[in-house]
Amino acid sequence: MLAGRFSKYMNTPLARGAAVAVPLGVGGSLLGNVMDKEKGEGSARVVTEAGLAGLNTIGSVGGIMAAEGLGLSPNVQRQGLPNKRPGKLALSAVTLPIAAGIGGLVGGGVSNIANAIGVPGFNRGIDPSKVGLQGVDVNALYQMQRDLNKKAQK
Repeated sequence: MLAGRFSKYMNTPLARGAAVAVPLGVGGSLLGNVMDKEKGEGSARVVTEAGLAGLNTIGSVGGIMAAEGLGLSPNVQRQGLPNKRPGKLALSAVTLPIAAGIGGLVGGGVSNIANAIGVPGFNRGIDPSKVGLQGVDVNALYQMQRDLNKKAQK
């Protein structure tokens, strides 16, 4: 039902460019978050950065150029832009990471605001040395079970 309604938009150069650019933007952002040295980022922060990195690549020239360079979209001659497929792939190789990086920066800023107001999932993660309630002995459950076993044996 929806596919029929929007099918006329699916064959546009922008839609084909987005189909190439969004996975590259999201994948690049996720790969960057996995490979960096900063551990313990909240899952909502990583998803927000990746989502905005992908969204920012949709309207970029790089997505349209990548689709045309890969042969997914007709090779359209545009003034001021490369006309041959290798030139279009080179242009997309430069512009897509820039667009995704700017989107990731915006996602990081949105995540910082969410972290500052205390939205769960955007924090730096759980510190393993501070798990549990403060002032509670870590062996309290084990100790309680041992005490109950002693009482049951009497």
